[in-house]
Formats: sequence, C-alpha cells, structure tokens
Amino acid sequence: MLVAVLSVTALLALMLGGVVLLSRGSVDTARLAGEDLRVDALLRSGVQLAGHQLFVLGVDPLALSGQQVRLDDGTVTLFAAPEAGRVDLNGADEMLLAAAYQAAGLSALAPADFAARVADWRDADDTARPGGAEAGDYRAAGFAYTPPDAPFRTVADLQFVLGLSAPDVAALGPFVTVSNPSGKIDPMFAAPALLTALPGLPPGALDALADARARSGLDRLFHLRAIFRGLEQHLVLGESLRVFSVRVEARASPTGTLRTVDVVLIAPVLSDRPFQITDWRER
Repeated sequence: MLVAVLSVTALLALMLGGVVLLSRGSVDTARLAGEDLRVDALLRSGVQLAGHQLFVLGVDPLALSGQQVRLDDGTVTLFAAPEAGRVDLNGADEMLLAAAYQAAGLSALAPADFAARVADWRDADDTARPGGAEAGDYRAAGFAYTPPDAPFRTVADLQFVLGLSAPDVAALGPFVTVSNPSGKIDPMFAAPALLTALPGLPPGALDALADARARSGLDRLFHLRAIFRGLEQHLVLGESLRVFSVRVEARASPTGTLRTVDVVLIAPVLSDRPFQITDWRER
C-alpha cells in the first residue's frame, strides 16, 4: 500500500512539473510573439516617420540618416539616401552604366563591356553587343542559366552577369539602383566619383556644383546647365523624381533583438498621398 501511495505521489509530482514547464513555455512564447508585434509596429512607424520627414517636411536625407527616435520602450534608427543620384540598371544608357563601373574602381572588365553585358541582360533580343554577352556566351562559359531578357529585379541580380563577382556587386552598390525610373542621374545627389567618371566633364565642375547646391530655383538651374553643358541627355538638371531608399532599425527594448527593414519610397504621380512604398525587404 505504501509503495502504491508513493508511486501515485511521484506521478502527480511529474505531472505538476510538466504543467509548470508547459506554462513557462507558453509564457515565453507569448512574450516573444508580443515582442515581434511591437517590433513590427516600430518598423512600420519608422517608415512612416521617415516618409513624412522626406516628402512632407522636405528634410535632407543626409541629415535624416542616423536619427534615433524613442517610442515607448523601443527605439527606431533611420537612414536615407536619394536614389536619383544612382545609375538605374534598367533605365540608364550605356554611358552611365560604364561610368558606374568606373566609379566603383573595378577593372576585371572594360567599363564599356560591363555596360554592354548589363544591356544584353535586360534587352529583349538575343544579339550580343560588342563586348556584351547573350545566351550562347553564358552556355560557353558553363553556366546553367542565360540572360532573362527582362529588367533587373534587384541590384543583387548583377552577380549573375557574366564576368562579375560578389565583391564586384558590393563595390557597385553605392552607384547603381533599380529604383530610379527616370534613367538619368541627378548631380545634386550623385557621388563625386560617379560624376568624375562622366566623359566630357569640364575641369572644376565639382567645385562649381558645390556652389550650385547653395542656390535655389532658376538660379540653381542655370548654374547646373552651365556646368554640365553637353551632358543634358544623361542628367536631370531640373526637378527630379523624388525616390529614396530608407533603412529602419528597431528594437522593442534596450536588450531586445535588432530587426531591420529596407524600403524604397517614391513620390506618387497619380495620388494625393505624400509617398508610396515600392519595395519592402526585412533582414
């Protein structure tokens, strides 16, 4: 009888321990789910805050970068960069593509060959440009894929272009984009290395550009046209389409997990909203 009582007691103790462990697991799961929801809210609030500053208040994206905002117990940190200063892989002409390659300091390919291979990747035909590469060239190099004859989806797609490596794509990152629909670059936002790579850029152009940036309205426009005379077909010298890449980092608490979202914000053409989100990538 005593053995039976002790056995039942031990069984009840084991069951109670299991219930306690299960309860603790449920509490931990609920806590983690609650933190995820808070971080989701922080990320979305951060994107909205960045968009309001960029499109409504007109804050300089460089001034916005690094801004940290406290929301309840959580924090969001904002970063922004104008896409209008980068060469669009889908819309830019070959001269701008070559300039981006040169600005990145790469030398495995001739800049003109890089531009030709990017153009061959995105165009609708299977005829290779001089220095370019189409389906037959990829097969001859042993690749199991060929150019899709379609637009680049992301900058990361460059890693599949014949002759480019992952480090090459990383070096090109600051100079190229897929979110500058105009196909031209705005010298007000372009990196000096990219502008210097433009053929025909006159001596002293970067110093003159610094002066133009301090001006506004028609005065700025006239100065830009004087500085970049002959390059108008490659550059936006008036009002450019406002497009910004924005990164938001968020924590629900000082010791919480850091989560990041990269988005692209663009001024809508046919909408009364101040901006719209065209890309959303969490990391």
